[in-house]
Amino acid sequence: MLNYFATHTLTSKQGYVLMSPDNKVYFKKFIGWGRSKVYSPLLKRMAKTGEIVDGPAYQDRKFKKTNNKIDHVSILTDNGCMSASETFILHEKGASIKVITFSTPTAGVIDYTSTNSIPLKHSGSQNIYFSYPTGTLHKDILKNGLNKSRITPDIYTPTSNSNLIQFVINHYNNHNL
Repeated sequence: MLNYFATHTLTSKQGYVLMSPDNKVYFKKFIGWGRSKVYSPLLKRMAKTGEIVDGPAYQDRKFKKTNNKIDHVSILTDNGCMSASETFILHEKGASIKVITFSTPTAGVIDYTSTNSIPLKHSGSQNIYFSYPTGTLHKDILKNGLNKSRITPDIYTPTSNSNLIQFVINHYNNHNL
């Protein structure tokens, strides 16, 4: 979607990875998919179990300009937005000045940036998997827990407003945007 309304390059922030045998296997599977340049240095840093190392160094992402009539992108937020939706919001806002968020703050649980799933050995034919985080943007996550800073919206909406979409439409109409 970003190709349709991005206004500038999305810069990447390097996070951190906890070294474990399962995490090493997880990141090894990305080698050879045109991403070796990103993951080979990470695997070299992953030498000692229990160590927190610099995560993958992703390249900044440039977008091709497209001809369209998208002037505004509105994202409604509230405390039900967490984790992946918070990542989505940060990426959209990071790549475009056209994005405006409305409503109330997100839940603030974007502490982990990816997960790995491993099968539980004794789950038999049920094929039960255990998922755990592989990366974070906060090096002190192990001692401080969840990041409760939350993403605040650009424009707060009244909590009593039952029609947020109409509120957003009125915002653009009233500001001639």
